[in-house]
Amino acid sequence: LLKKANAPIILAGGGTFWSDSSSELKQLVDNSGIPFYTTPMTRGIVSDDHPFSYPAARSSAFRETDFVLVLGTRFNWIMTYGNRINPDAKIIQVDIFEEEIAHNREVTLGIVGDCKNVINQLNEELLKQNIKSNQWETWRNNLSKLEKSRLEKVKPLEESSQSPIHPLRLCKELREVMDPSSIISIDGNEILHYGIQSIPCYKPRHSINSGPTGCMGVGLPYAIGAKIA
Repeated sequence: LLKKANAPIILAGGGTFWSDSSSELKQLVDNSGIPFYTTPMTRGIVSDDHPFSYPAARSSAFRETDFVLVLGTRFNWIMTYGNRINPDAKIIQVDIFEEEIAHNREVTLGIVGDCKNVINQLNEELLKQNIKSNQWETWRNNLSKLEKSRLEKVKPLEESSQSPIHPLRLCKELREVMDPSSIISIDGNEILHYGIQSIPCYKPRHSINSGPTGCMGVGLPYAIGAKIA
């Protein structure tokens, strides 16, 4: 299935987070050359500054992909029940819970197992099948162009001197001073939408936000808790 794909992506969810498979997933991305995306919980499982990360092109990647490796995430309402993904795409879903396989979205192949173990097996198989990272260079270049184009469009807002400050300007200022090891706590409502798109995460468990309900007021106590921990 993967060898026949022209536009594959990896979608990493909470299963990769809980199985502590950051290094294994990075190896998979490095060796395969497949662009990767994450669920909110999994931000930083592979660093956002990885060369195969194109977060600003996420919507286009989901629409245009023809193969998705889904690792440890449900097709629930947070994932719009899988409806954002190209309806003709081949999907391989890996989940430790059998009942989550093909729930809400049909899949081509379901694998019941721990993400860390399955990713290790995939890494071994990549070597056996001699799959190289340059196989999808054209696909990555397309996503890279989209990424640059969309980032260019928001530059005027990032550099705006309007008052009160625009959220994108705030996010830009934070990016310029934050350390890669910083833990970012993002509050709810409007800043949540801008923050999760504009503030990068470089390590697992280093991005905290108000979650799918967008509750306001949690940013500060979350930050205090992270600092104490």
